[in-house]
Amino acid sequence: GMEIELVHAKRHGFVEMATSIGMALPNEGQADILGLDELVDHIDNAASEKIDAGNSLLEDGFYEFDTLHALYPPGAYVVAKHAGGSGIDCVCQVVWHRYTEGKTVFGKPMRYFQLCCRYIVPVGGGKSTFA
Repeated sequence: GMEIELVHAKRHGFVEMATSIGMALPNEGQADILGLDELVDHIDNAASEKIDAGNSLLEDGFYEFDTLHALYPPGAYVVAKHAGGSGIDCVCQVVWHRYTEGKTVFGKPMRYFQLCCRYIVPVGGGKSTFA
């Protein structure tokens, strides 16, 4: 099964998308979506060559834009360089990530990788933290 942070990451994107189109969502519990497992399997099969190529790059120590999600899985700890502009490096934990698409002011299509982190900031001389 999926790790709990990954489950929350997947839900976050869906909830944000669903509410943006006015869909009412239940507050608790699980919802079964007929055909969802088959859809995910179909996408995995259709993109298998691209997925395999990305995994091969990562195994060799390289990455490209479409493999950024594998470098920053939900729950992973990363260092945020110069967090807050003060020149201090902070440890943070990836909460969710997603790819989005849009257009520049000149109409050129553009893809973005968005990453949401929970910062773990040292306070009190580094003896305690808050997140």
